[in-house]
Amino acid sequence: MVQMPYMALIPELSSDYNERTSLSSYRAAFGTLASLVAVALPPIIASQFGWPMMGIVFGVVATMSYLVMVF
Repeated sequence: MVQMPYMALIPELSSDYNERTSLSSYRAAFGTLASLVAVALPPIIASQFGWPMMGIVFGVVATMSYLVMVF
């Protein structure tokens, strides 16, 4: 429900091939960075504050990211 409109957004933002390539590169870079953080952060949060707090932190981050996409 999120990925398809997210992927279809780039051609709507620009008709220039080079600009679309640049936008796609930024999307891929930030996606990779987010994946690395999502792998590295849970053990740190869980060891310091416990698994329930990790769930709360990631739930808030996921909710905020979807709200940012909407607005």
